Amino acid sequence: MDDALDTLDHDEHMPYDNLIRDETAAAVKRIIARMPARLREILILAYFHKFPYAEIGRIQGIPVGTVKSRLHAAVGRLAEDWNAVTMYETAN
Repeated sequence: MDDALDTLDHDEHMPYDNLIRDETAAAVKRIIARMPARLREILILAYFHKFPYAEIGRIQGIPVGTVKSRLHAAVGRLAEDWNAVTMYETAN
């Protein structure tokens, strides 16, 4: 019996994995959509489009130092909002 169990692929996805992934992605999109535009744009350019800081600065018309500080603020805001959402869901 153990031999049969050992041959099962333990990396198989469960049926609900896609649902959890989709719900997580939707929650992240909602959080990002509620951010102030200056933070949202920096976050999207840096993390989703993977532009280097200098390119983001050129696109936004701001110095690289400002890109870094806004990105830091955006990531902090995302983390705070994510924690608030997950704490609310856990409580309910």
